[in-house]
Amino acid sequence: MAARPRRKRLVPGPAFHSILTLLLLAGALAYGRKEPEGPPFAYAAGTEDVAGGCRGILALTSSELVFKCPDHPITIPYAAISLMEYRPEISAKILRMDLKWKVQLPVEHGRKSKKNKYFSVVFEQGGTQHLVVFEVEPQAMVSYLAEIDLKAGKRVEVWGYAD
Repeated sequence: MAARPRRKRLVPGPAFHSILTLLLLAGALAYGRKEPEGPPFAYAAGTEDVAGGCRGILALTSSELVFKCPDHPITIPYAAISLMEYRPEISAKILRMDLKWKVQLPVEHGRKSKKNKYFSVVFEQGGTQHLVVFEVEPQAMVSYLAEIDLKAGKRVEVWGYAD
């Protein structure tokens, strides 16, 4: 008896479905991603003489953290930093400090959010405590966290969702 010819498969196999699923997922992620508008850091509040909302970049040199804003650059030596936090709102610990705020907290600060948004740096300069608070999205901040920890020799206290 002669062998039967193999029938062609009309239904795509599992490999086809896996590839199609990955392509659809990649397309959905790319479509849903919001491109950043301008520099990722914005001066939100603090003791420095910088206009609120001034956007710029954060440069990490070997000895200092530099916020490059067109209005006024801020240079903070790592050795002068006493506290760094990245949280959805500014912590009570910082709010209780006796600081001379030049730019007040944004109005939306009190709203509860689970998404980290404010990067706060407390440092001493000229015998006085200073504070800078930057507004930055988590997607932009994540690439800075390890480098800041490493170069500053201090940890950034990052608020976790379980806290």
